[in-house]
Amino acid sequence: MLWFRRPEFDRYARFKSIGSAREVFDWNEMCNVELPVPPISEQQKIVSQYQAIEHRIAVNKSIIQKLEDATQAIYRKMFVEDVDFEHLPNGWRMGTLSEIATINSGKTCPDKVSDKDTDHQYKVAGASGVIGYSSTFNSDKKLLTTGRVGTLGKTCRYNERMWYADNVLVVSSNYYEYCYQVLEQLDFNVLIKFGVQSLITQTGLLNYPIVIPSKDELCKFEKISESFFAHISLLNKENEILSANVLKL
Repeated sequence: MLWFRRPEFDRYARFKSIGSAREVFDWNEMCNVELPVPPISEQQKIVSQYQAIEHRIAVNKSIIQKLEDATQAIYRKMFVEDVDFEHLPNGWRMGTLSEIATINSGKTCPDKVSDKDTDHQYKVAGASGVIGYSSTFNSDKKLLTTGRVGTLGKTCRYNERMWYADNVLVVSSNYYEYCYQVLEQLDFNVLIKFGVQSLITQTGLLNYPIVIPSKDELCKFEKISESFFAHISLLNKENEILSANVLKL
C-alpha cells in the first residue's frame, strides 16, 4: 500500500496507461509492476513506523476538531445564544459583511501541479481546499477562502504564501476569526445565483446581512480564537510533515 501511494507510482501508472478519451491502467500492467520485497521483519518494521505516524496524525486531528468545536462554542455563547436580536446590546448593530471585511476573487494558477516538489512549493487553494502546488504565489497574508463556484459552503483558513485559484472568493478582515465563524454559519443557498452552474458573487457575499457586535467584544473574541488557531496551525503543519514522511518509509 505504501509503495503504491508514492507519487512516483502515480506517474508510472499514468505513463503505462492507454486510451485517449479515458486513460486506463489495466490489470496486466498492474501484474507486471516490480517492487522491492524486503524480509518480513523489515516489512513489519516499516508497517510499525507507518502505524505510529498514522496514530499521531489521528490524535492531532482529534485535538484540532476539539479546538474548532471550542471556538465555535465560544462564538455561539458570545454572539448567538442569549442575544435578543430585536434589542441588541449597546454598541451592537445590524450591518453587512462588507463593513468588516474585503472580498476578492482568486485567479487562474499559471503552473499548478498535483504534487509538491522543489520547484512548486506554494499551495494552491481551491473551493474544496488545497488542490495542488505552484512555483509562485498571489498572496502572503492571513486570509479566508470560500468556494465561488463548484464546491460551495466550505470555508478554509490560510496564513502563508499561497496561490488562490479562480474558483474561490478570498476574504480578509481585522476580525478574521469572527468572519470565519460567520461564514461557517452562513446559509449559502440564499446567495446562490442559478444559471448554467450555481455560483456565489462578491457582491452577494459583501451584502450578506450580519450582526456587528461592539469593537470590544470583537477584539475579545479575536484574542481568544487566535490562540486556538495558532495551535491548530502547528498541528496541521505537523500532520503535513508526518504525511510526507510516510511516503519515505
